[in-house]
Amino acid sequence: MGFGYNGNLRREDQSWPSMERLDMLQYFAYMFALQQQGISWTIWDASSYQIVNVLPKKKVDSLGENPRAENVLDAILSEFERPKRAEIRDNCKERLRNLCRFSLITGVEAPVYNTQDAFMYSCGLFTQALGSALEYVAKLKVENPDLVSRIQRNGNPGSWLYLPLEIAEAMFLETTFGVKGKFGPRSEQYFDECILGLQEERGIGYTALWCPLGPRPPGYLKQRDIQERATDAEISTKRVLLLCNWDKYYENLLADDNPTEDQNSREYRMFVKSYLEPFRRERETTAECAIRLKGELGGRKESFFVKGDEQK
Repeated sequence: MGFGYNGNLRREDQSWPSMERLDMLQYFAYMFALQQQGISWTIWDASSYQIVNVLPKKKVDSLGENPRAENVLDAILSEFERPKRAEIRDNCKERLRNLCRFSLITGVEAPVYNTQDAFMYSCGLFTQALGSALEYVAKLKVENPDLVSRIQRNGNPGSWLYLPLEIAEAMFLETTFGVKGKFGPRSEQYFDECILGLQEERGIGYTALWCPLGPRPPGYLKQRDIQERATDAEISTKRVLLLCNWDKYYENLLADDNPTEDQNSREYRMFVKSYLEPFRRERETTAECAIRLKGELGGRKESFFVKGDEQK
């Protein structure tokens, strides 16, 4: 299971609770259920791929039309270490910590690996995988250009690197750790078709499983959609549960008998209820379960006060 970048995690004030989204539990609920059926998991933290979105055009152009894997990784790593990318580095560190914490609290027994370590410390294994992926993508552009064109680019100069990097990570995890499948949202369908095609050519049995995104915009909130130290009232306009929310906000959003609840809020509440079910204790309401897990995951607790803040 791979997890991407969340640009809302970095906090100038480290005493402030985590800005991570409770909705991450959706994926861990699926993983926990499938684990009971004998499936083992590996968690892949792909946060570092965010650096691809900020690669300067000059650096991307210098790679050429048929870049070498070593040059691609050098470009990514050198950009990642620039002083101006400190916020991205901090967000990546926080996401890695959160993934380890979510895995521990939910009982999902999975090692957690991150892309940055794979780039730097895999003794050339990721470089080899990326080399094969770049060759395969070049082949796909000729033999199946329609499939490649369906993978949307975000307008950034380096966005075309996402496809070979996604393919490379699947190859790397399979050859290094024996990972024989990929689990993620349906929005990754076309990436997965490319991965499955290459694995079939290699004679590797491989599976792609998809799950729905839930009743919210695809992917993560945009960077700084929710500002640090935002009030619960400001956060409520996004209809999202964060680990930094007060208990009362959870109670209001997840109440079964809220007379002012609109259709969208009800849909979101039922979505939260469904992914919390595997972790809910006997006689525990949805709100009580969410609040308990929020605390266990390092979120705000009722006894938490900072710089004069008080629960209203």
